[in-house]
Amino acid sequence: VPELSAMPLDYTMIGIDAFTVRNGWERGSLYAGMIGGYNPGGGSHNQLDSGAFVYHNLGKMWFTDLGSDYYNSVGIANGLGYFGNYALYRRNAEGNNCLCLTSLPFGQLMGKRGVMTDYRSSDSASYMIIDNTAVYGDEKVRSAKRGMLLTNDRRTLVIKDEVDFIGNESAFSTAHFESDKITPELSEDGKKATLTHSTGERIYLTLLGDGRLEVMNCTDPLLSGTAPAEGEYSRDNYSRLVVRYENVKSINTALVIDTSEDAGIKENISV
Repeated sequence: VPELSAMPLDYTMIGIDAFTVRNGWERGSLYAGMIGGYNPGGGSHNQLDSGAFVYHNLGKMWFTDLGSDYYNSVGIANGLGYFGNYALYRRNAEGNNCLCLTSLPFGQLMGKRGVMTDYRSSDSASYMIIDNTAVYGDEKVRSAKRGMLLTNDRRTLVIKDEVDFIGNESAFSTAHFESDKITPELSEDGKKATLTHSTGERIYLTLLGDGRLEVMNCTDPLLSGTAPAEGEYSRDNYSRLVVRYENVKSINTALVIDTSEDAGIKENISV
């Protein structure tokens, strides 16, 4: 077994359109990942989550995947049971760290694939790009791309959305965190946020481009298709950072995440 220090910091999973990055193998190193892939139309435990990401740093999990829900949930609105149901919060795009289109009941389309079209790794930086045009539908978007960039000598993570709508649309993006452990503080203009862990560690976020950051609970759905079911797992210990876009023709936004208040990223980040 090779020493961890000799292993690559990035890992590419072409079959599921996923990419993970690190800035080291030491305890407390930055770790992040993003996935595209096939959004199933029922069956298995898969979710509508193309473009979902996670972020760990300083030995803490800052933005997390909520995982699957309780398989024996009952009282589901469409009567299909767990495996055919996307009204459950954790199964549709709202319950994942994705960009959701509000005119789609579950935020993204079933049976479509987010394709990883490009990825690169170097000693100082890495990136990947997902084409989510099919996931939102060619009746809704001309182009929809989400990218993940690790830059600044692998210290700064950037999540970038570039979407060109055919007509005016409303959308939102989410990033879930453990609200029983992490306290958010937002700037007055909604462009900056500080997340403080109960053990004292902090990360800093800057929103470049469109929209503004806000904090929401996970119990008031933003999608028309999200519906409660008896027995589903509690979300009381989670909250989400949300960026909402109301009646817009396009989205061009970068979320910059760093352990320093000034990551030094400029607005000309493009996917």
